[in-house]
Amino acid sequence: MIEYYIFKHIMKNIIIGFLNFIIDIANKIVKRLTKEVVTNKITMDKIQYHNKGRYLIYYFNNTDLESSSEQVLKYIFTLLMSDDRFKNFGENKTIITTAYIDGDDFAYHPNVLITNKTTFEEYYNYVERFITENYEDGYPCNVIPRFRVRVWNMDHLANKTIKINATPITKNRRGNFISRGFHSCGFQTVTMSSTSLLKSGFHNSSIGLSQYNDLIGPLKPNFSDEVNKLATMDIETMSLPNFPFQVPVAITTAYQGGSKIFLIDNTTLHSDNIATINKSINDMWTEYVNFMLTKPGLFEYIFVHNLGSFDGLFLYKGLLNCLDPSMISCIIDDHNKFITITYTNGDVKLVWKDSYRIFPVSLDNLCKVFNVSGKISEYNPEFNQLSLFDNQDLFNQFKDYSLQDSLSLYSALVEAQNLYMKEYQIDITTIFSTSTLSLKIFRSSFLKVNIPILKGMEDSFIRKGYYGGATDYYKAKVTKAKYIDVNSLYPFAMCKPMPLDIKQFHHDLSNVKLDDFFGFALVEIDCPKDIRPVLPYRVNGKTIFPTGRWISTYYSEELKAVQELGYKITLIKGYEYTKTYLFNEYVDHFYDIKKNSTGSQRFIAKMQLNQLYGYFGRKQELLRTVNVKTSDISKYLASQLIKTIIDINDEYSTLLIHVNVETNTLFRLNSLLETNINCFETPVKSNVAIAAAVTAYARIHMIPYKLDPGCVYTDTDSTFTTSDISQFDIGNELVP
Repeated sequence: MIEYYIFKHIMKNIIIGFLNFIIDIANKIVKRLTKEVVTNKITMDKIQYHNKGRYLIYYFNNTDLESSSEQVLKYIFTLLMSDDRFKNFGENKTIITTAYIDGDDFAYHPNVLITNKTTFEEYYNYVERFITENYEDGYPCNVIPRFRVRVWNMDHLANKTIKINATPITKNRRGNFISRGFHSCGFQTVTMSSTSLLKSGFHNSSIGLSQYNDLIGPLKPNFSDEVNKLATMDIETMSLPNFPFQVPVAITTAYQGGSKIFLIDNTTLHSDNIATINKSINDMWTEYVNFMLTKPGLFEYIFVHNLGSFDGLFLYKGLLNCLDPSMISCIIDDHNKFITITYTNGDVKLVWKDSYRIFPVSLDNLCKVFNVSGKISEYNPEFNQLSLFDNQDLFNQFKDYSLQDSLSLYSALVEAQNLYMKEYQIDITTIFSTSTLSLKIFRSSFLKVNIPILKGMEDSFIRKGYYGGATDYYKAKVTKAKYIDVNSLYPFAMCKPMPLDIKQFHHDLSNVKLDDFFGFALVEIDCPKDIRPVLPYRVNGKTIFPTGRWISTYYSEELKAVQELGYKITLIKGYEYTKTYLFNEYVDHFYDIKKNSTGSQRFIAKMQLNQLYGYFGRKQELLRTVNVKTSDISKYLASQLIKTIIDINDEYSTLLIHVNVETNTLFRLNSLLETNINCFETPVKSNVAIAAAVTAYARIHMIPYKLDPGCVYTDTDSTFTTSDISQFDIGNELVP
């Protein structure tokens, strides 16, 4: 009997072992097949290790033009989880994903803590809203061609500084994963046990900490004849055989009464030693900064016509490399574009601003608009060759060419400054962009009432009903089509009744008639399948015009317009508003100038007409910039919501940290965490209800063009049609 049981036990183990062997082979085959499918869509380009920051960098190329953002991210997640180096990099890891489009990088999702056991569903449930918001905010294209994923090992903080607790992730009634941990997934949550982690950072407010006001009210015009002194700056770069990036070789500045050029020590550019070249670059920046600081009162606002990206990054890195980083701050938008860079040391202050944000045209066109001398010569490709410095005539041409950009920009901006002060009592050194300039003119000269700034919950509800224009084609080929362009569509829409004050929030609108309601409502839509759909709907960050049934938020006036077409609408809940005419005087003023003027006057009028409404649609999201040692990044990742990271040099990086405007605090995991960052109420002067109303009125006006039987194509404000255009109002007046 004993032998029988021994034999039975042995056979049982053999069978179990054989089955496990078969299962293991099957799993490997499935894994290999899955990886082959994934790598056909997404390829892992390369893996790097950043020594100073102690993090891994993965690069992925995306060849999948059809899959959703969720599917593409699943490919990336699968490749990461199947990579041995990733799995062995630690049990607790934080990752940040960045999108690359046309040479620029965009935030894709912020830091999220995962483990080797985290499922894709758990991971995607957390990052989905950030990805969707980024797509809605306007990527240049729907397909992201390249991704970068940075990975930090968080195990070294788990021992003493971070306590990692099990936090079950469950499903709610809709089947969505929910977790009590704020920025964690995979059954992990992070809480800080020390308040001393963040002492080493240099913290800079992205917006001035002025007293917050929950109203956008009229401003008193500035009738002073004095304007702030301005200067301009430009950077020229060169490609070097042994250097991985473009190298700044000349800095120019123009100011009242003069101009100056600062040149790199070109004898070092032949060196194979990157450190030697970097030292020459830093020496040039030091010379430039010292000159600016030795002219007190002459410089305060320095404009650069490409600060947003190319020149701004060189300037920012240059200042951080040659000055105390605690004296350098910046404002960066949600696409990593510089808005301002500021140096502050006691009473001494220098502010660099982007003139392109105010006047979004090329430098040549800007000079033509304000009737000043532009470039005196064209760019010579030989300026990008090291042989430039061996040819004295060519070198002199290069210096003249470099200076002319700063000089011509200075001349144009001085003319613009004088014109805006004379006509509207506004100094352009006090604003940041075309939209802020438009808003200041509107508030100083035309606004008669106070416009409320929406609270967080109000903004969140109404923003779901904020849609832009649309481009649709209905036939791929047509002959003898007529083109119709709607005259100043958005200014025309701005002259319609605008939502002003919230009368009340209706939790139940089932007994309210749509014709009696003015505001924004969550509704159930039923669109017949036999009509050409004109009501937008957002799915996975993309706007479509569907038929069928769905639930979403819309402006009441657009609902009334589509109801006449056969849409069935059931009101659920929403905000009821008072109505007023806000922009009529402003629009009439600038439209009259646009119609009857030329040159700078017409340029200004057209720009101011088109830029104002968009300011009210600004997201109530603030970013705080923090300059930190690269080796300390992981400490911030443990407690702050980091939108993205800008590499300055091996020693320092700049973090873009989300500020929660609804609670007036930085996003954090533990409310007891204290830092030396001053939290503040939101100064974002926006009211998305106004912007949403303007775009809705514009879409309403385009409905007849979209429903025209001869229509073959429409975009935001124009159409191609084969129909007789006499049925439409033709003319050059604003209001038909």
